[in-house]
Amino acid sequence: DAAIMEVADASGKNVPRDMLLAMRGKMDIKEWISILRSRAKASGFHYAEIIEDDYVKFVMKHDMGMKWSIYFQTYYNSSFKMLGYDVEFGITNNTCSYKISRKIYDPE
Repeated sequence: DAAIMEVADASGKNVPRDMLLAMRGKMDIKEWISILRSRAKASGFHYAEIIEDDYVKFVMKHDMGMKWSIYFQTYYNSSFKMLGYDVEFGITNNTCSYKISRKIYDPE
């Protein structure tokens, strides 16, 4: 699992920056979430955004096992940190979820 986390961390620090600039022209958390949403849906993953009191919870069900959950969690964590945000994560064998404060990201 350490090798998975190392690759995911390195990718999460670099790939999102290039992807955001190439696809959206700016580095912004709303644009990054939009890209993550689009990629999850294009991959056929179940994706949901759940508005809670002070948070928005994002749930991606990938059905590819724990190693992929670890990869996604590490990659997303590194990408959000690169953008300057701390995000709370949770994973299961087939699901990765993260919560973002509504002060930072409010879809309404």
